[in-house]
Amino acid sequence: IATTSERALSGIPFHWRMIFIDGAHDYDSVKRDVELSLPGLMQGGLLVLHDAANSPSWPDVERYVRDCLQHSPLLQWYGACGTLVAFTKR
Repeated sequence: IATTSERALSGIPFHWRMIFIDGAHDYDSVKRDVELSLPGLMQGGLLVLHDAANSPSWPDVERYVRDCLQHSPLLQWYGACGTLVAFTKR
């Protein structure tokens, strides 16, 4: 969905098995995208972020993952591939 997180999530039922985030790459935008979408992710569901590893052009995405997601009690590290990182929801 190519729009803002607020617009994309309004009126859409929750209970997703996977969320793929590839939006704006500044820290606050990544934080907003994750915080708005994470409540809709099912337990055991997959949260995937693009440009969150091995991406020197986008340090804010990597910093958000390192500072917030890797220590979140709601998420468990799943893995990384290229510039993608993935977590499962506990």
